[in-house]
Amino acid sequence: MATVIMILTLMALIRYFYDFSDINLPKIKEMSELNYIPFIKETLNDTVFSFNGNCNKLQDDLTYTKDFLENKMIGRGINLSINYVFNCPPTTVNPIYFVFTIKTIDTYTETLFSSP
Repeated sequence: MATVIMILTLMALIRYFYDFSDINLPKIKEMSELNYIPFIKETLNDTVFSFNGNCNKLQDDLTYTKDFLENKMIGRGINLSINYVFNCPPTTVNPIYFVFTIKTIDTYTETLFSSP
């Protein structure tokens, strides 16, 4: 009888600790996709902060940055869509508003921010 109780106890412990070793690979993948958000925000902010007074050049720089980031993410299997409302000249009173979405089979996020 003691042997049966001991075996059942060991089986219960093994089953309890087995769940801790369970790795959820889709969750890890989703978390790695979310790590792109700060990089995208920083890149868009850097583009705005490089403004030198020429609104046409800023528009061209924003378009180039948008296309560059979207193409880089497509290469990684991530659908990135960046949109912005362009106000020139960008100031704290008149910022540029950005919204970007990251889409994969398992993930969808939307991020809104303004710069500067």
